[in-house]
Amino acid sequence: GGMKPGSVIVDMAAAAGGNCPLTRPDEVITTPNGVILVGYTNLPSLVAAHASRFYANNLKNLLELLIPPPSDGAAPRLLFDLQDEIIAASLVVHDGKVRWSPPGGA
Repeated sequence: GGMKPGSVIVDMAAAAGGNCPLTRPDEVITTPNGVILVGYTNLPSLVAAHASRFYANNLKNLLELLIPPPSDGAAPRLLFDLQDEIIAASLVVHDGKVRWSPPGGA
């Protein structure tokens, strides 16, 4: 009972009985304490369109950083602005130099 009224719990294990004792599969309930408990069993199908749109938007934004519109009317071209932290962090190899290492330095 330590959660504030209006808090939301999404029980991602609702299809298997849930991690919360009050979970009801495929229902959203409000507990007597005012906590909202979401027991959807089809979460992947509910977020697929949003996840796809989010990913596509991220790719579009990255491409706009990598291929900025030319100011002189020339044809667009790839630009690796290493001062841009997103571009710098996205590069695995640049000019023959490995710039990325796995997490943990392995």
